Order: sequence, then structure tokens, then C-alpha cells
Amino acid sequence: NDNLMKLDGLELQDFEDLKKIIGASKSTKIVWVNGRVLKADGTFNWSVSGAGRFFLDNIKIDHHDYLWEDDFSWLSEMIAAYNEANPAKPIDSPIKYKPEEFKKASDANAPNAYTAEPFKSSFPAALAAAGYKDLNAGGKVIYPQDTHLKFGKTSVHTSLQFAPFAKVEGSTNAVLSFDWFRHVQGTAKIDPVELVVVIEGDGTFENGKKVSEPLTTPQEYVENVSAQMFWTNATVKIEGASANTKLNIVYKDCVNADGTYNWTVSGAHRYHIDNIVVTR
Repeated sequence: NDNLMKLDGLELQDFEDLKKIIGASKSTKIVWVNGRVLKADGTFNWSVSGAGRFFLDNIKIDHHDYLWEDDFSWLSEMIAAYNEANPAKPIDSPIKYKPEEFKKASDANAPNAYTAEPFKSSFPAALAAAGYKDLNAGGKVIYPQDTHLKFGKTSVHTSLQFAPFAKVEGSTNAVLSFDWFRHVQGTAKIDPVELVVVIEGDGTFENGKKVSEPLTTPQEYVENVSAQMFWTNATVKIEGASANTKLNIVYKDCVNADGTYNWTVSGAHRYHIDNIVVTR
């Protein structure tokens, strides 16, 4: 990507993936340029040789109050300790493999957070300190990857619960977003998974219910040939949340009609989550 965005002297590569701008004021100006015209001193060379044409459309800047933001970087220290103790098989991630490398993606090392050291000693407290509750901790089906979390194993499932509105006064509307992808099997088949978000406490989704519409990913596969591994951003809008509102991200079929959970739904329905954000 030769193009970049220049913000008051700060060069931000791959601006299409930019999440937020920090410290902007009414004097802030944003300039989109071909990266090759930008000189080391911050000025521009408008006569640089070659074609550097690009297109812009639908420019939108929103101001948000971030109520929750987690990229799971708090796993880094534990991952580094595990990798040091297991140099022959460090923690891996399926996301880095090409479609034809589906077997490597399926086998990407993801130790159990409850049974493998140093996670066994540190992960439960670190998870709580990060503001999460494992709703089926007894199932022991959370697996650190680099650096995100994988959930579930065949016929055993769980959900992350968190309370992003704990400091909110009164009620508020908000948007939850997170990145996720479905796990791939050794045959290149991608686990059939639809996620939902469940509200406990005040609030509803746009559909007027406590359970969001199902979320899926457009990953495709050809059995024993290839499987796509990439992040999909999921977004849900929440109305009327308050300090007692909790959110659960969960495999859809685990949610019973009466609001309870069945953590032993048959089959492999594994998934990966990263970059959980709640804004209003």
C-alpha cells in the first residue's frame, strides 16, 4: 500500500484499518496522499515520478466514547513465557496460513488456558482482571493463540461475559464490535458456527430482543483442498444499556429458549475472537 494518511506529522500506514485518532483538536487537519510524495521532513514532493493515482469515497469520521477496548495484548507476557519453555512448538495462529495450508492452520498450537503452564497459574486471574467471566470455566475450553482467544472443542462450549457499562450513569445506547473467524478442521472443512450476543440486565438489541441476530463469516472451503482464514468484523447495536448490563458472546445453538445455556451441544463449533470494542 503506497498510500498513507498524514495527521499533524504522524504518518499512519494502512489507514483503511485505522481504529481511532487520539488527541485530535479543532486545529487537526488530515491529508490523504500517495506515500511516495511525502518527504522525510514532512513536506511533499508533488512531482515525484510515476503514476500514483488513487480514489477516495465515503469519508466519515465519528467521535466515540470508548466504554470497552481489548486487543488481548494482556496475553503477551504469558505467551512469551510459554514460548520460552516450548521453543520447538510456540503458540501459533491459524490466521497466518494460506488457504492451501489448512492442515497447518488446523494444527496451529493453542495450549489450554486451564491446564498448560504458565496459563494454568496465571490465566484465570488475568481473565478476571481484564473484566471477563468464563461462563463454563469447568469445561476448560479457552485456548490462547497469538494474540487472541480460541473457544470450544468438540461438544464442549463456553462464552465470554463482560460488563462494559459498569461506570455508565443512567441508560445509554452503544455499539459492540469484535473480530472473529471460524476454526478450520484438518480436512479443510470450516466449523459451522453462528455467534450471537446475549444481554443480561437492562437493554435490548435493534430487534427488540435480548439475543442479537445471528452473526456469521463469509469463509469458504473446498474439502481437502483449501480453507479461508481471515477476520470478519461483527457489529451489533444495543439500546437502553445501564450499569447492570452484561454481554455474552456465545455460539448460537448453546442458547436455550428459556435463556439458559447448553454447553454440550454436539459437534465441533470452534471460533476465534479478537479486538472487542464497545462505543457510544
